[in-house]
Order: sequence, then structure tokens, then C-alpha cells
Amino acid sequence: MYDPAAEGGNGAITVTLGKESVTFALKKGIKVQGASFDRFGLFTSNIGGQIVRIYLDDLKYTAARPAR
Repeated sequence: MYDPAAEGGNGAITVTLGKESVTFALKKGIKVQGASFDRFGLFTSNIGGQIVRIYLDDLKYTAARPAR
């Protein structure tokens, strides 16, 4: 979840997996750079030809239309 008003207006992102949550505060000035969230990732795989399979079940997400 992205909360643009958190951390005194700097913004924060909260990630929840199961019953565990962690919140990442955005550094001052990051929000005003105009970034947008268009994807998410779980990890960066190493180069070397290894195949990694990840199964996700019962996903829930929220989305908002871009401001016009």
C-alpha cells in the first residue's frame, strides 16, 4: 500500500505478506520527482541459467486510475 501522506508528507510504502508487514518511508524529495508504480518484484535472480518458479495464491491488490 502506498500512502502519500505518511512520514510527514514524504510518503511510505507498506508491504504485507501473510500476517507480517513492513513499512518503507520514502526519503525527502523522492515523491516530488514524479515517479509512478507500474510493477512489483519479489527478488532479482542471479545470472546463470537457473530456473526459479514462484507460485502466488490468494493475491489482493488495489489500483487507482492515473490523475488526468
